[in-house]
Amino acid sequence: MTVKKPTMVNKTPAKISKYIAGGIRSRTTKIAWHYTGLHDVKGINTINNWFNSINRGEQGNRYASAHFVMDLDGTIYEYVPMKRIAWTTNSANYYSIGIECATTGTNDHYSDKEYVSMVKLGAWLAQYYGLDPRKDFIRHTDVVGRAYKICPKYFVDHEDKWNQFKLDCYNYLKGKLTEKNIRNCTNGKGNSIVSSGTTTSQPSVKETACNKVGYVNVPNSTLNVRKGPGTTYDKLGSLKDNTKVEIKAICDNGWCKIVYDGNYGYVKESYLDGIEEVQSVRKMIKNISNSPINIREVADWDADAIAELQPGQSVTYADGPLVAANGSTKMYKTISNTYITASTKYVKIVEVKL
Repeated sequence: MTVKKPTMVNKTPAKISKYIAGGIRSRTTKIAWHYTGLHDVKGINTINNWFNSINRGEQGNRYASAHFVMDLDGTIYEYVPMKRIAWTTNSANYYSIGIECATTGTNDHYSDKEYVSMVKLGAWLAQYYGLDPRKDFIRHTDVVGRAYKICPKYFVDHEDKWNQFKLDCYNYLKGKLTEKNIRNCTNGKGNSIVSSGTTTSQPSVKETACNKVGYVNVPNSTLNVRKGPGTTYDKLGSLKDNTKVEIKAICDNGWCKIVYDGNYGYVKESYLDGIEEVQSVRKMIKNISNSPINIREVADWDADAIAELQPGQSVTYADGPLVAANGSTKMYKTISNTYITASTKYVKIVEVKL
């Protein structure tokens, strides 16, 4: 099945400044979801009163934008062109599409019309970039950590609804879910209805976020890692005995959400030993200069710049300083496998508590 591109309203400024967009993105591996921050405020207001003001340089040295903005009436607004980098998801800006969604109610859920549009847009983007909504959709909080920002609030507060939304997008992408059968899982009216007797979701499970480590305890065997908290979910892979794992949430059905192969997976808690809290920090490379700094795809000073790190902005550190080709100055490697100068004149390493 081919997913039809949903109707969109183009709101891209005639003149795009550095404050809302960077250069051409070299790859797209994630779709990042956000919320606009104030419930019952129209999405078009976010564009007119905030993004456009930033674009005109009226917010000082502020950088912020999104590729798409969802409104409560279901309207999808295009803002930053899809091929360019939008300043929306911190270090994930360089490999993701960013979507801001208006919300309603004190718990910041989504309207019925908006939810339908979110599913349609999500499925179409997944098709366009060859992604799987179940593992390639991320929340802003997944990138920066809960201590830094809770975004999008409803989907961070309700892990089961976040999983349901991703599943709705997947089922719509695969033709198992029609538009008329999409049900807004965030308003308490139930889940979407899929065809051919398939089910839309696994049993609801509450997840309590944490920051712990543990060790696999399966002597002479391996521990299965699954896509969800239960044996009915597909298997992602397996872990050997005594493997150290990062635990990001404890489920109320006896499972744990862990970091696995760059994403998240789930394992049975009873097969983990030595679980304990950790105080972890994330190293960031911060631009301390007054000018944008080029980000390159390879550690080579003659390589073309694929993006810019704006003054005051940071990207997640991965390695370095490393020797770079065609120059004496070393480079840092970022978590998105890009490279930036390691000169202390322009950048410094800072630690952010998670």
